[in-house]
Amino acid sequence: MAVSVLICLSTLSVVVTLGWLWKFNSAYEDYLHSGLPFAELQSYVRPAVTLSAVDGSVLIATAVVTIVWLWRVRVNAEAINPHTRHRWGRGATVWGWLPVVNFWVPRRVVLDVVGAGVPGVSASVVNWWWGTWVASLVLERMTRVYTDPESKFFDVGKAVLWTGIGAALMVVAAVFFLRIVRGITAWQSSASTYRPGEEVLPPFL
Repeated sequence: MAVSVLICLSTLSVVVTLGWLWKFNSAYEDYLHSGLPFAELQSYVRPAVTLSAVDGSVLIATAVVTIVWLWRVRVNAEAINPHTRHRWGRGATVWGWLPVVNFWVPRRVVLDVVGAGVPGVSASVVNWWWGTWVASLVLERMTRVYTDPESKFFDVGKAVLWTGIGAALMVVAAVFFLRIVRGITAWQSSASTYRPGEEVLPPFL
């Protein structure tokens, strides 16, 4: 399904970027201490433009598909178990990803969907996904100061270190989120989950 594929691609993109940054750091150290020609150092910089474009495209696609998926499974959760209390309205599946509120609203939306009766997916799985994802997001923002040549904190070595930690957290978050996606999708794809004649949205893209 599209959500799972894009989550994997998004995670792979982060790992590839880390690999490039590691190679660039090695070349940068050679430039500073071993006389590597500046022209050769620039050859390591050029792929960054392509990587940035690919990473941005995958991120946008993943965000859009995830939001559509979350909207669908939220609607279905209401139909399957109308007695479940949802803290936020359906619109939270969209606006909940806006800056600031995106630190807690999506987690609550997913917890409420899971709480409607998803078998095999506990609140702890959701919390592990959310905690590792938010931590990776914070580290990604922190790392930017080390990759900006105009910043007094510019340090490629530290950028590699923190990007590596962030990438590891992203991989862990992806594993937990894939488990959540597959658990919810399997639950909502089963005919036995619904009452006869009940109209629902396909929980997959």
